[in-house]
Amino acid sequence: MIETEAREIALQYALKNIEVLPGFKNEIGDTEEFTNKYYFDLRLVPLDGHIKEDISFGGARGLVVDKNNSEIEIMTHSDYFILSEIENELARIHQFLLDFKNGKKKLTDIKTILDLSSKQLLQLSNFVKNIEFKKEKTYEIVSGLLEEIKYAKNDE
Repeated sequence: MIETEAREIALQYALKNIEVLPGFKNEIGDTEEFTNKYYFDLRLVPLDGHIKEDISFGGARGLVVDKNNSEIEIMTHSDYFILSEIENELARIHQFLLDFKNGKKKLTDIKTILDLSSKQLLQLSNFVKNIEFKKEKTYEIVSGLLEEIKYAKNDE
C-alpha cells in the first residue's frame, strides 16, 4: 500500500466515523510512515476554511492505517508514543541483527541481550546469517524468533 491510498482510507474513515462539532469538518494532516503502518494527524477545520489556530482533538491525536490489511485505528497521544517507541526498538534490533550478519557484532553481544543456551545461540546465528533483512520483515522475524526461544526454554 502506498501513502496516497492510505491517506484516502484515513480521510474517508474520519469523514464517516468521527463526529465533529457543528460548523467543523475533519481533515487529514501530516503523515508519518512506520514499518507496518501509516500515521495521519487528524485536523478539525472550520467549514468556512478560515483556520485561526490549531484546533486539536481531546484524546485523539490521529489515525493509523495498517499497510497489510488497511485496518484503521484511532490513536491517542499515548498510543502514538507507544507506536513510536516500538518503531525505535525495531530499528535498534534491525540494525543490531544487520551488524551481526555483517560481522560487526559477535555471539557474545547477542548473549548479553538474550538469555540463550549455546545451542539456541548457534541456531540464531545460522538463521540470521542465511536470511536477507529488510526492515519491513524484521518485526515479523524477531517476533517469531522470540516465540521459538520462549517455547524452547519451556521444553528444556
